[in-house]
Amino acid sequence: MLREFLDTKASVAKIAECMSLCGPSIERVTKEGKETVYHVEVTTNRVDAASSYGLAREASAILPEFKIPAKLKTIPQAKVSSKTAFPVEIVIDKTVCERFMAIKLENVDLAASPDFMQSQLNAIGQRPINNAIDITNYAMFMTGTPMHAFDYDKLVTQKIVVRIAKKGESFTTLDNNTHAAHGNEIVFDDGNGTIIDIPGVMGCANTAVSATTKTILLVSEHMDPLKIRETSLKHEIRTYAANLNEKNLDPHMMESGLLYAVGLFEKHAKATIGSTLFDWYPNPEDKKIITVTKDAIDAILGIQISDTEMIRILETLGFSLKQKGNTFTITVPTFRNNDVEIPEDIAEEIARVYGYFRFPNELMEGRLTKESQNPQFAFENQIKTLLSGWGGVEVYTESLVGKDMVNENALRLKNPLGGDREYLRTDLVSSLFDAARVNKHEKRPFHLFELAHVYLPQPKKLPKEEMRLAGIFVNTDYRHAKGVLEALFEVLHITKIQPVLQKKKNYFFYEFTIEELYKNYSPHAVFTEIPIVPPQIEDITVILPEDMKVGAVIETIKESSPVIRSVELTVIFEDAYTFRITYLDPEKTLTDKDVEIIRDGVHARLQKLPVTIK
Repeated sequence: MLREFLDTKASVAKIAECMSLCGPSIERVTKEGKETVYHVEVTTNRVDAASSYGLAREASAILPEFKIPAKLKTIPQAKVSSKTAFPVEIVIDKTVCERFMAIKLENVDLAASPDFMQSQLNAIGQRPINNAIDITNYAMFMTGTPMHAFDYDKLVTQKIVVRIAKKGESFTTLDNNTHAAHGNEIVFDDGNGTIIDIPGVMGCANTAVSATTKTILLVSEHMDPLKIRETSLKHEIRTYAANLNEKNLDPHMMESGLLYAVGLFEKHAKATIGSTLFDWYPNPEDKKIITVTKDAIDAILGIQISDTEMIRILETLGFSLKQKGNTFTITVPTFRNNDVEIPEDIAEEIARVYGYFRFPNELMEGRLTKESQNPQFAFENQIKTLLSGWGGVEVYTESLVGKDMVNENALRLKNPLGGDREYLRTDLVSSLFDAARVNKHEKRPFHLFELAHVYLPQPKKLPKEEMRLAGIFVNTDYRHAKGVLEALFEVLHITKIQPVLQKKKNYFFYEFTIEELYKNYSPHAVFTEIPIVPPQIEDITVILPEDMKVGAVIETIKESSPVIRSVELTVIFEDAYTFRITYLDPEKTLTDKDVEIIRDGVHARLQKLPVTIK
């Protein structure tokens, strides 16, 4: 399909490589039967490239930049010489239709479409049906112009009314699904009020081409793209035609696309032209003109591209230029009216085809940026990043709260908006409890946290704004919650503050001032010399009472002797807890007798808690 409009000897792989560097990205190339298929990413603003002709136009501009000859061929078009008047009355709502074209085709020999057409349609996932339907689809993919073939003899009044549907009107589309109109769709009716087409989206079954069709009315129209998208989405009819039409196709391209299809009907369906070409286009869109200097283009690009090269690139892309000294007056092709508007857009077109990869590589100059003037802000961001990474969800709660969420010293607004927003909060946890209650139906564990100000009263002064960190664990066991808090303190190298976790009802919560955390924070771990003597390591298993905290056991063991370097909980089995104790005296190697004395001291302290030593 591509080479019908592109004259080049470039290989498939080379075309894909060059296009991906300078134009619509070709993601991959596959073999589908006898056909080679380019899988192209066409962005929404480049609907002009969503056809074989559009891609050929891009390739004809890009390949020469790689020293590969390429030339764009013109779209073959049928010549309409018939003097027979167009036989259908067309009544158009000008508010929803910009252009309407149609022609009558007679003596249509309905049959299977030619092998090459079926092969190419199959390769792109379009099921062949018959030559009439296949030609309209093939022409759309080739030229980018959607069109529809009506069985002329089913237009009982030889009239088409283009209008907005009435809510509740019924229509059955070609896929035999019946729909009720929402009241904002553009429709064709047959003059009697019966809907016969949803233009730009899908035709209707009551005027569909069938095995008995001999005469066809071939129609192409440009309708309000927003209404087409709305109709397509509301009725869940996502056709390729709708995908194109909702992106505001260029109405100037309709004639070449329609006459290309007419030529295919003449060649592959033995059709004859039965009327003049009907073309209603009362307000053709003006061509857009952009004036820019060569100096401005060079300044935007950062490099100098010769006038000759710049002109060649733009003209191959369809732009026309007039040069007067250093100034260029550039006429934008109508198919680019939607996305080329300012001189920077012109520069972008030149740059991409010239090739960004050809721009010189230069390191940025200038001094390194200074350290943030507010390192505490970076510290707060680090806390947020860490807690979010461990499954926490940051929330933003109201600074103004109700009376039930503050103590008696809290400051009250003189003109509150309501009873639930009349006091300045003095803590964050109360707000987090409220957020947890809002999510009470969530059965999975979750962790909410917030970094925000609280407002503490001061005699005869404005309140003290104090930044705090608070969090609440819901449906979470104590060990997991405590582990998250301990991990935070460990990563921040905070050792002089204990990661205290409190419990209220079914929630575990914490709250700290940022000032306190930041004062004890270190961006780097404290270096400890590697001991020159080996440690002794042993395990101890104890039975804990139900209300005994593991932290209390660990602290008791540590306090038993200065040579106990670390205590870790390693195994839990029912109510039995195994701790691993590391003994290390930096001055000497501990003997078994030394460890026995320390162990006796540990046992003595543990028995006072009390716990049972196994």
